[in-house]
Amino acid sequence: MEFIRKDIRTKENGLVKVYVPTFVPEQLRAMDVVSYNRVILGNAEGYSFLREVFLIAGATEDSNVMFYIPDHSRKGERYQEWFDLATLNMDMVIFNYHCFQAKPKDIKRIVEKSKSIPGQIKRLTIKADITKDIPHWEYGSKLNFKTYSKYMIISSNRNGFIELAQDADDYTQFEDEETYECNGHAHIGGWEHRDRVATDFWYYYESNINEMSDKDSTQT
Repeated sequence: MEFIRKDIRTKENGLVKVYVPTFVPEQLRAMDVVSYNRVILGNAEGYSFLREVFLIAGATEDSNVMFYIPDHSRKGERYQEWFDLATLNMDMVIFNYHCFQAKPKDIKRIVEKSKSIPGQIKRLTIKADITKDIPHWEYGSKLNFKTYSKYMIISSNRNGFIELAQDADDYTQFEDEETYECNGHAHIGGWEHRDRVATDFWYYYESNINEMSDKDSTQT
């Protein structure tokens, strides 16, 4: 997977390496629903992308590394009608907590700073066995999802990210078929840790998103 690496010097963490994917699928969304859970929505392409990011993040051994996934959603997308109170259009920040730890306010400051500086193209790949049987008691307490400002912050260890990759992989074989609601969903961490993790994966496809994208490119 191809990223732009941006090096940010901070007082609190020293040099932080921010990896921004050069391509983010059109149909990948993150939001925080006040009366429900945090929700990540995507089609097969979106979850295939997310699976790879999870595996790369879990295998990271270099210190002070984070992955920043900017949101590309547009006003008027159909899912936005489903919830009265929600923080939509959220960016995602993903990192292995064995290699990087920071307060949410510092994470926001680092990401905001990274937006205004150039970077270098880097390719990162990882092979991992996502069929690995990880007992729920080993990963349930290792998954961390937080909401801060417009950011969904996801951190875990290697086993936790393999579990997230397994959950994402369940939706990579779905065909793009539009339905009124999501085609399927998963409570991250399973039922035992649902209240603590409070995040869902929803399979979602909207047919006119690509049409909206084509219209935007034509106007620009």
